[in-house]
Amino acid sequence: MEKISINLKEIFRASVYIGSLFWGLIGVTACDPQMELSGDVEDFKVTLLTPKIKAGEQAVFEFTGDPDIISVFTGEVYSEYSCREHRILESGDYNLSFSTATKYGVQENHFSILISSDFNGNYSDISHVKAATWTDITDRFTIATGNTNGTYVNSGTLKMNEFMEEGKPVYIGLRYVNQATAIAGACRTWYVRDFQLSTETNLFGEQVIADMSSAGFSLVDAGIGGACRSTILSVITLLGPAGTSSQEASENWMITKPLVRQSQIDLGPDRPTPLKGMTEQRLSEYKYIYKEPGKYRVTFVATNANVDRSQTVVREVEIEVEP
Repeated sequence: MEKISINLKEIFRASVYIGSLFWGLIGVTACDPQMELSGDVEDFKVTLLTPKIKAGEQAVFEFTGDPDIISVFTGEVYSEYSCREHRILESGDYNLSFSTATKYGVQENHFSILISSDFNGNYSDISHVKAATWTDITDRFTIATGNTNGTYVNSGTLKMNEFMEEGKPVYIGLRYVNQATAIAGACRTWYVRDFQLSTETNLFGEQVIADMSSAGFSLVDAGIGGACRSTILSVITLLGPAGTSSQEASENWMITKPLVRQSQIDLGPDRPTPLKGMTEQRLSEYKYIYKEPGKYRVTFVATNANVDRSQTVVREVEIEVEP
């Protein structure tokens, strides 16, 4: 039988050679250029069949090329390519309004509305509220008197410019004081709704800065005679403690978050409408109906993309919509 001799040195050399081939392949793969994009997005073109149409008619935009992704800014308000990063409005007067109603009881002068620019924003204790300077603006509004049996009275509108310095936070407080019921009689329940701080803008008219839900009202109770029964829901209800406080007055506040007057309002970016995604078939046209007359700059954004890279082109056409 023939002897088989094993040369360990040759085996070692062979293993080193195979290993070098393996790591060489890995190196080549790692150094490969990035994955190429499918197609050429530059081929994407847009043709408007009819440059002038009537309001309510269908505008037809035809496409050439086959990009992976297509979206459109129609040129209407909130869909303009020029506002894709943010839409800035110039603001004017700041206006405050609300409605009040009362129910039950006989006490008068429970309710007042005040404003402060030096409140420290600490709602945890009435001492912080008392330490601030508050300007009483109640007499600038029309508020409920007597017992309205839940019928709301519109406050009217107050221009807040004299109370709100640009860029400086202010707080608006609704104060409720309940006199000792043994002396002044049963307290009334007060209701506040329709709270709105708004401003007039150069383009979109009135814009709401804060309302019942966004004003951030917080309850601050003096804690006299027991816990008050005021609540914050879709309507603010102002009410003192239960009958245990008949010998002493009570007080609680509803105070907004800091509200700031700005000369400009940023509405955030306009968003395009997606028309085609990467997995969808080629899109040959887009149809859209403009309801309002005007001249519109319509912007299509097309992109080819993969995990390594992307390429985008922007195509614009103008359309005139007649009445």
